[in-house]
Amino acid sequence: RCEQAEVAKHALCKYLYGEIFNYIICRINATCGEIISIKANKTRPPFIGILDIFGFEIMPTNSFEQLCINFANEMLQQQFNRHVFVLEQERYAAEGISVSVIEFQDNQECLDLIQKSPSGIFPLLDEQIMLKRKTTDRQLLNIYHQTHLEKHSHYAKPRFESDDFVIKHYAGDVTYSVYGFISKNTDNLHEDLLDLLRTSVLPVLSTIFTPVAVPQSRHHAESTPSTPTHRRQVSVALVGSTTVASKFRSQLTGLMEMLASTTPHYIKCIKPNNIKFAGGFSSQLVRDQLVCSGILEVIKIRQQGYPIRRPFDQFYDEFSMILWSKQSNLSPATDTADLCREICTKSLQPNFFQIGKREVYLRYGQLELLQSILIGIKDEVATIIQSRFWRCIWLRKQYKTLRTGVIRFQAKWRQYNQTKRYELLKLFTCKLQATYRCRALSRQYKRMRTAAIVIHAVARGFSTRKYLIRQAKMERAAIIVQRITRGYLQRTIAERLQRARIKSAIIIQARFRGYCALKSFNHKYECAVMIQAIYRAHRNRIKYLRGKAAMVASQSLIRKILQRKKFIHQRRMVIRLQSFARMVPFKRHFQSKKSSVLLIQSQYRGYKQRLRYAALQQAKKSLKSVLLMYAHKYRYRKIVSGTRCIQRAVRMFLGRRSFLLMQRSVRMLQKNLRFTYRKRQLAARLQHLRDCCIRRDADAIILALRLHPEYAFIRHQEANFNTLLHLAAAAGDLNVVKYIALHDVTLLRSINSSGYTPLHEACLNTRLEVVKFLVSFAAQKLPLKELTQDEDSSPETNSTLENCIGNAVDANGVTVISGFLKKRREAARWHKRFVLLRNTNNCPQLEYYKSKPTNGSKSDKTLDLGKAIFRKCSSVPYSFEIHSPELLEGRNREGRLYFQAQSELEVQSWLACLRDTVPTSLEHRMLAMQRSSGSIQYISRSQQRDWCNLKTPSGDTPLHLAVLGKVLTDPRDAVKAALWFLENTSTVDRLPSSRKKSLKQVIQETNQVLSPMLSPTTKLDSQEIEAIKLALWLLEHGADINRVSGVKKTPLKLAIERNYHTLAKFLLDRGATTLELNPFELTVVQSLKQELAKTSIMNVQSAVKKGEEPIVFLLKQPGLVRHSSYLSVYVEQIGLPQAQNLLRPRVLISVYDTSKNLIEKKQQVACLPLAQTSLLYYGFTWYMQTPLENLPAGAFVVMEVIAASKLADGMPSSPKFGETHAICWTFLQIEKRTANTSTLNAEMYSHPVDLKFKKLHRYDAFVSGDVSIIQG
Repeated sequence: RCEQAEVAKHALCKYLYGEIFNYIICRINATCGEIISIKANKTRPPFIGILDIFGFEIMPTNSFEQLCINFANEMLQQQFNRHVFVLEQERYAAEGISVSVIEFQDNQECLDLIQKSPSGIFPLLDEQIMLKRKTTDRQLLNIYHQTHLEKHSHYAKPRFESDDFVIKHYAGDVTYSVYGFISKNTDNLHEDLLDLLRTSVLPVLSTIFTPVAVPQSRHHAESTPSTPTHRRQVSVALVGSTTVASKFRSQLTGLMEMLASTTPHYIKCIKPNNIKFAGGFSSQLVRDQLVCSGILEVIKIRQQGYPIRRPFDQFYDEFSMILWSKQSNLSPATDTADLCREICTKSLQPNFFQIGKREVYLRYGQLELLQSILIGIKDEVATIIQSRFWRCIWLRKQYKTLRTGVIRFQAKWRQYNQTKRYELLKLFTCKLQATYRCRALSRQYKRMRTAAIVIHAVARGFSTRKYLIRQAKMERAAIIVQRITRGYLQRTIAERLQRARIKSAIIIQARFRGYCALKSFNHKYECAVMIQAIYRAHRNRIKYLRGKAAMVASQSLIRKILQRKKFIHQRRMVIRLQSFARMVPFKRHFQSKKSSVLLIQSQYRGYKQRLRYAALQQAKKSLKSVLLMYAHKYRYRKIVSGTRCIQRAVRMFLGRRSFLLMQRSVRMLQKNLRFTYRKRQLAARLQHLRDCCIRRDADAIILALRLHPEYAFIRHQEANFNTLLHLAAAAGDLNVVKYIALHDVTLLRSINSSGYTPLHEACLNTRLEVVKFLVSFAAQKLPLKELTQDEDSSPETNSTLENCIGNAVDANGVTVISGFLKKRREAARWHKRFVLLRNTNNCPQLEYYKSKPTNGSKSDKTLDLGKAIFRKCSSVPYSFEIHSPELLEGRNREGRLYFQAQSELEVQSWLACLRDTVPTSLEHRMLAMQRSSGSIQYISRSQQRDWCNLKTPSGDTPLHLAVLGKVLTDPRDAVKAALWFLENTSTVDRLPSSRKKSLKQVIQETNQVLSPMLSPTTKLDSQEIEAIKLALWLLEHGADINRVSGVKKTPLKLAIERNYHTLAKFLLDRGATTLELNPFELTVVQSLKQELAKTSIMNVQSAVKKGEEPIVFLLKQPGLVRHSSYLSVYVEQIGLPQAQNLLRPRVLISVYDTSKNLIEKKQQVACLPLAQTSLLYYGFTWYMQTPLENLPAGAFVVMEVIAASKLADGMPSSPKFGETHAICWTFLQIEKRTANTSTLNAEMYSHPVDLKFKKLHRYDAFVSGDVSIIQG
């Protein structure tokens, strides 16, 4: 009964799930069909379906589920074969294309084995259930064997007796276990359970299971959607006997009918690796998938057939220019095919194309060949068009422009000549007129001058006589006055003399005193006058010069005015004289006639004339008044007309000024409106680009920047003055960041209103890939400061080479290294010699002796290494060679010596001392590496370190921002941190009882609200994981882990405040100190250190076999020797299946040569990795201690992953508890001729390590990182 209830429960769950799923799909299809039919007025709208199926499965244990899955893949593969192969060949036959028959694997027999009645796998299985036989799985297997074994080519059984059978699918042989076939195929659903579902009060269930009379239709769901209830009612007669296999076959048959009625397009998805490792590529896995999915057969038919098809019209329209020199007026139906044939014959080989009835068939690569030919023809035609048409038009236009200019110049020149000639003629005419008028006026002037002289003589005579009479009268009056005056003076002369004497004495005294004072005054006055005179002279000189300039200007202006006035006056006088000259003859004639008439008539009309005299006088007065009135009226009209002209001119001026003011205002308004519109349009475009940055729509942004490159430099106030580079870095859009940085590297230093560069924004938003690119690119293209010779070395540059030099002495010593080596010439035998490397007065020397020298011993040979070059010998193991001109003496014609050591480590020690002692140059390094200097891309660690420590105005470095992150602070974080502290430390027990009680009460109350968030084992959120990755990368590239920000906070303090305890643990593991921490944070750090001590590796692996070199911890960057190249490997992450179950994982790194000799000591990475589901994020850098120039040819680096499993059996007290074992390994080939800075992404292999690379068993593990070359 329990088993039956279990079966009924599973059947109900499966049935309920299927009906609800079908109901949702039917509702969606019905809704979409109604909307489309309403819009398109169609009853059966078209549709687009996406079929996503599981791939072919070959498991270690395959059961009924795998058989159904593989059966579906067989059906789809058959449909794929028919669409790709069969229909392809039918199309070739219909078009009359002769192509060889392509053989492919037809899986119809395999499908018949599974589904064909009555002896198929599924029909036999359904038969046992439908007939309600009590058949066991073993009996079912015997039925299969009896029916198909040795009778069907796709059926077999294992070699050994078991409950399995084998089906040969198209993708391979699959062994199925018959265990559970009958129970898994049973789908019993009792009627009472259906009644229970029909009586449900839930609206959805009542709608699904309400019986609806719907006529059965053979159309699929898209054409006539039926409800799940109807489908169940059809099969209600078979309740209790419906099988999963029959349902699966019927559904698969409907799917095949639907696919046959549609136009399918295939997308083959290839899984690169099994652990979803980014960038990991397993060649064996990909190969198996290509084989199983039929891609190889598709490639084969594509290679043998003609995959490129073009209709005649389209082909001729596209490539008709190939026949551009030929013209055909044939009919389009027949001639298009002939023209296409002619095009193909002219351009392609005969075996690479065929002409069908309606299309042109081409092989792979021929379309590109035709396009390249077409491009060449278009270039030729474009050249012809440019030479014959465009340049001709341009030159003709230029000629017309030049001709028009010459004509205009000639016209202007003729105008200038005529104008000049007219001006000369006018000048000569004016001179002639002036001469004539001058002569006439001179004669008139002489007559008037004579008359004036006569008048002046008479006037002067009259005035002279009058003046003489007046003088005589005044003389008589003066004599009288003088007489009276002399009498008065004589009478008072005595008094005057007395007074004069007194006054004279006073005057003399005053004059003497005045003389003395005057003398002093005159001296002072002369000095003052001299000063004043000099000053006045200077001032008057300036004033005179200014006045002179003004006077000259004024005189020239006045002369012009006077000349004009004189000219106007003379012209007026000439006009008057001319009128007077014309009037005189007429007047004389008139007077003569009048006198004659008067003389004749005087006798007769004397009396009448006397009577009319009075009337004549009155008429004269009237005529005079009329003439005056006419003159005044004419003058008035002139004044009125002038006034009107002035008024009109004033109105015009005022109107024009008003119009100009209005025009200026309108233009200003238009300018402001255009500026506002452009500003809003620019703001809208920038907002659109910012939205695209947030959406990471790189294509739209790059297209906009190509059209408007200036958008990259605009910073808007609303966007916090961020450039597009800031926004792209914050959003993590690496494509946009690369595009902007490559076009203008100076934007990497641009800052926003917060003082953040794009690097700081990327760190604040934990964008690791963007930070990698920005730091690497900025260190190479935009250094923060000029590097000196020693800046590119690490802080350990001046340290001694203790790891590789055993016999080095202090810096003031002479001997650098010494020891026994084997020595020989080019073709001589080896001789054991004691060799010393000395440095005497900065002159390196190499000496060798037959035995160990004593005081006063003389060396066999002393070489001056300043003139020599050396390198690692690739032909002789454990040796190096020295080339020097001093060695050319005697029998050493090559000038070369070889020295051989006992091991590779000893050779590397000698080479390191030689390279550190001998002042090598760039030529030495290029000789050792045998490559050009421009082919190496070096990395500047100093510049990377400067960029990783770049501060903001607030004092935050990228590491601070990476820890801080751009998230809203949650007030519950402080509570979480406090509760975590109280729950994970023993400090609470030392508190007073009152405080302990209150704290425990707070914990209990808060745990009720935040219990899911306060557990110390809470999983890491994605933001903390990204912050850990970014922080580790920054630390490995030079970020200062203990740098204090402007608010006196270290990265460790920020991590604890953010409640990022895992990140704080990693910072402590990498060397963070407890600087600027309060007591609470110190207690948290102490707890983290205790937890860290449980998983940390305190010592290197002690199990070293006899004869092997010891293992050391990961070494730091060595002291860089000038003109040397050093290799470093940044291991970012290692992908491993079930990586979270590994205990204390570690990485061993070693360097070998082609003879499997160890070049350097093995280094063990003991830092803490971030363990995830299938990933170990390490973030460490391994530095090769040996320069690339010293490496032997074919050297390679071996990385081994060693760990202990958390799930391993055994008790903690067991000796084997936590014992490490090797998991996988990989190698990195280092060829000094081709080694360069690049990315690392390598597949790993199963242990043991095979240094011969003959039996490499692939492991589902990968390692990724970066390989860098550092220059000494």
